[in-house]
Amino acid sequence: MELVIFLLLIPVIRGLIFFFDWRFMVKVCDQHNLYLKGVGDDAEEDAKALSAKASNWITENNTEIKRRVKKSGIQNPIHGFMEPKGYGFVGQEQMTTLDNLLYLNQQIQSSAIAVLKRSRGYFKNEAIKSINPLFWLETVFFLPKAIVSASGIDASSKLADIGMKITQIIYWLVILGAVIANPELLKVLIETIKT
Repeated sequence: MELVIFLLLIPVIRGLIFFFDWRFMVKVCDQHNLYLKGVGDDAEEDAKALSAKASNWITENNTEIKRRVKKSGIQNPIHGFMEPKGYGFVGQEQMTTLDNLLYLNQQIQSSAIAVLKRSRGYFKNEAIKSINPLFWLETVFFLPKAIVSASGIDASSKLADIGMKITQIIYWLVILGAVIANPELLKVLIETIKT
C-alpha cells in the first residue's frame, strides 16, 4: 500500500512544482503588462505609479525570471545593434531580452512578451501533463529516454541518438523477457492496479 501511495505522490509533487512555476510566470507577465501600460507620456498617474512598482518588482526578480525561463527550455533571444565608439567608428553590441525587460524598444518588448508567454505556457502544459495517466504510461514505456531527458545529457549527436535507440530496444527486451520468464509479474501488477 505504501508503494502505491508513493507512486501517487510523484505526479502530485511534479504537478505542484510546475504549477508554482506557472503561477510565478503569470505574475511576471502581469507585472510586465503593468509596467508597459504606465510608461507612455499619455499614461494616467495611477498607471505610472503601478508601472514604477512593477518596474521595481521586475528588477528585484530578474534573476529568478531568467532561471525559470531557462528551466522551461525557452531561449533568451540576443539582439544585436551598432553603437558609436567615437571618431567615426561603430561597434557591434549585443543585449539579451531578459536582461532588458525594462528597455523601451519595440523589438525587445515584443520579444520579451513572446518569451514570457511561451515560458508560462510550458509550465502550464507540464502541470497538466502531471495528472495525465497517458503521460505516465508513455514515460514508463520510454523510460531510458525519459531518464536521459531529465538528466540534461545532450543527446543531439548521431552517436548519442543511436545509443539511445539501442538502449530503448534493450529495455523493451528486458521487460518482455521478464514477463515471459515469470508471467506472475503481470498478474501481480494488474491486481495492484485494481486495488
